[in-house]
Amino acid sequence: MPAIYLLRVALWAMCVVLGSCGVFFAISSCSAPGVSGDAVVLLGAALGINYFLHGST
Repeated sequence: MPAIYLLRVALWAMCVVLGSCGVFFAISSCSAPGVSGDAVVLLGAALGINYFLHGST
């Protein structure tokens, strides 16, 4: 069981990092429109991890 908990914590930390980078790129895309695609990919990955960690509720 501790291994599953450690995996969930690692995935949660990855979700936080990807989401915060995605928000940063979304804000930066106002001055550099080329990074808007990166923002969408990073935010989508963070949302996907969050969905699989917590389910649809």
